Amino acid sequence: MSFKTKFCCRNFEPIGTSYKCKECELGYTSDGSKCEPCHSGTYGQKCGEQCNCHITEWCHHKLGCVPHEKGNIVSGTERNNVIIFMISIACIGIIVLIIWTVWRCRFKLLHFKKLKRRRKLIAGRSNLSHGLQIETKVEKEETDRHTTYAVIDERNMIMVEC
Repeated sequence: MSFKTKFCCRNFEPIGTSYKCKECELGYTSDGSKCEPCHSGTYGQKCGEQCNCHITEWCHHKLGCVPHEKGNIVSGTERNNVIIFMISIACIGIIVLIIWTVWRCRFKLLHFKKLKRRRKLIAGRSNLSHGLQIETKVEKEETDRHTTYAVIDERNMIMVEC
């Protein structure tokens, strides 16, 4: 009695439509179906080895830790330069924001003081114009008591623009 199956053992894959299986190549594994490359961090026969690679290396599914090809990795120094650059940009942004905030507050303060001065000046002019009506001295000419006309002292007057 012969027993035929379409399923293969672990780390084997079926060959075409036949009921035969072949072992996965070095750096590949399977659960009985098609062989696939080892998962990240493993390599070798049946993906049984663990990679413990340096920062300048990567884990190849067949060979284990291998150096990065030029251009495929940012080296430690380059990574530090990128970090320093990003921190510098952030600091410059914060400084610009602080300067803008201080300038804006100063502008608002000066504007407020200017408005306050204008209000005081307008209020002072208003009080003075009322005061002129009260304080305007109408003096009778001492020499001619029979002629009645007013003498207005112009030194107490203020020009008010309307």
